[in-house]
Amino acid sequence: MKNREKAEILFRGLSDIDDGFLAEAEAYSAPRRRRFLLPAGIAAALLLCFSAALMLRFLSPLLLPKKENTEPQGLEQTLLSHREQTASLYTEQVEFGGDMLVWQFGDEEGYYVLPLDDPEPFLRLTGGGSPVSPEQSLSSELKIWLCTREGLVVSPQLLPSAGNTACRTLFDYRSELEPSPDFVNRLLHRLSRL
Repeated sequence: MKNREKAEILFRGLSDIDDGFLAEAEAYSAPRRRRFLLPAGIAAALLLCFSAALMLRFLSPLLLPKKENTEPQGLEQTLLSHREQTASLYTEQVEFGGDMLVWQFGDEEGYYVLPLDDPEPFLRLTGGGSPVSPEQSLSSELKIWLCTREGLVVSPQLLPSAGNTACRTLFDYRSELEPSPDFVNRLLHRLSRL
């Protein structure tokens, strides 16, 4: 009967729960959650994001380098700004026979000669610029010619016409056009390869 005694002890142990334990369990209530924590956390996160945005707005000019002016310059300003870089192109006399871009500033006797691998892209962009006023035409100190190995000589500062071309000679003229930004950008790209 040993098993029976053990079973009875087990039965009493499971069913003889002290009344004090029952009263204590009945009186117990879980602690209340603090409901203000979620809205306070959201508000703190929003405040942090807003502060970071303000700091970036006011500190970015100090921390980031300034962007350079990417607007294309006019042809004359472009060539003047590259005068030192193109000094090796300066010559007293132009020898025809190859594709080249030739320019001259009014205060100089000689010419700058830039050899071209392919004059076609430059030729396509001549005559497409904006007209210049007579005052601008008189004040322009720059003359520029595009010469091909076949002997054709044209200027991007002139309107396209038969009278605005020559054969193996640099001609004097008053500019009628400011060469297109595409022409100037192509020239800048070619000058960057020097």
